[in-house]
Amino acid sequence: MIELEPLLQKGAKTQFPKQSVADHDCLKELSWSGKHQADFKTLIEKCGTPTGMVEYVKPHEGRLHIKHDRRDEFRFKVQKGMCYRYFAVADDGIKDIDIIVLKKGALYAMDRTEHPIAVIDTDKLWCVDEDTELQFNIEVDGRGAGGYTFGVWTRPKGK
Repeated sequence: MIELEPLLQKGAKTQFPKQSVADHDCLKELSWSGKHQADFKTLIEKCGTPTGMVEYVKPHEGRLHIKHDRRDEFRFKVQKGMCYRYFAVADDGIKDIDIIVLKKGALYAMDRTEHPIAVIDTDKLWCVDEDTELQFNIEVDGRGAGGYTFGVWTRPKGK
């Protein structure tokens, strides 16, 4: 289990950028190279700062393989009154990467796409009403192997 530290401290004054792209529009018309680092950068350039969000945890890069290292597990706390976007971007060697979210060991949410790009709730933000710790499993679904990047961005609810 990898513990990720939030970059934003609860109650700290944070300047959030002005939103210039709607949450449901940021994923439209993106082109993918099949390289997780470049594709994560492209995704963030469209769905990070332009949607009024800031980075919540430092992105994590890893490698997954269906037979050996099928899943990486992360844990961190989310904050009441904040909305989040969870991104996982894989190399083209992984045909389907998934984000599975657990709360106290129970399934809480999951990405339902079959694609090397996974975003929890592609058309809206994922807002939380209480401080809580969540576990995120980034895993290969089906066949494949390659590198990936997992990242989390946030902004206050209602902005």
